[in-house]
Amino acid sequence: MIHAGRLALQKRAKSGLLGGMWELPNLSGKADIAQIQKWLEKKYSNIKSLINNVDQFEDLNTDQIPYYSLDYLIKKKVAESSKYVYDLLDEVDLITANKNISLDKMERLFPDLVLFSPDHSTFFIIEIKREKQAEREAITELLAYEHELKNLFPFMSNIEVCFILIASDYNTLLSHSVYSLSLWQNKKILPLKINGIE
Repeated sequence: MIHAGRLALQKRAKSGLLGGMWELPNLSGKADIAQIQKWLEKKYSNIKSLINNVDQFEDLNTDQIPYYSLDYLIKKKVAESSKYVYDLLDEVDLITANKNISLDKMERLFPDLVLFSPDHSTFFIIEIKREKQAEREAITELLAYEHELKNLFPFMSNIEVCFILIASDYNTLLSHSVYSLSLWQNKKILPLKINGIE
């Protein structure tokens, strides 16, 4: 911003609020995947403290949805799964961040973060998605990473693998995929929406 005693300024576009005025140079306010990943790498040991609205795991509004409704059962199962994963996140170690975990180096399997809880013998695969097209790949990637972790540790059958999916938006396809993982495949997943680091 300041170089050789000079302050850098840029002129705003003519249209819109404050159009044509001068401002300090800035970047788009939306953090990209790499920025979020680096931020999480620094904060992983306190990951539970970064998660807001935890009370929603147990506070399903049953007045709006009948108990027998499939939608209610799905939301209840996802809430239980979310709480389960959240409760295991106390003491975690960073195993890898954006590194290829494949035994076959010709394959490219790069989970954003893999954490491990020695107390609970649990791996946590964290996948971050920012773009709508990339969200279509999220569940496939999580399942592939889980498969490869089990290949890496074949004699550790009691090791659990949980998923944490961090996305900007949960469109219909991604929401239904999360529901399917939780309800029909009985996978433990904590779906989180990015908030506050935009």
